[in-house]
Amino acid sequence: MPNPKLTFCTRSHRGKILVNQDALTVQEQLLVCVIADGMGEEPHGDVASKLAVDAWIDYLSLYK
Repeated sequence: MPNPKLTFCTRSHRGKILVNQDALTVQEQLLVCVIADGMGEEPHGDVASKLAVDAWIDYLSLYK
């Protein structure tokens, strides 16, 4: 069976805050794209969304 091809594009908007807190990663080996929305104006929302994305990739990697 041939390997499927994953093609995508992204767009993110920071909204009314100064820093975009959204996080996104693509893992071609897992054929998955993980997206986490930021927390608005909450402190360290960028860190929280990055941790969420990384945690999902770690979890999904267990089952590849």
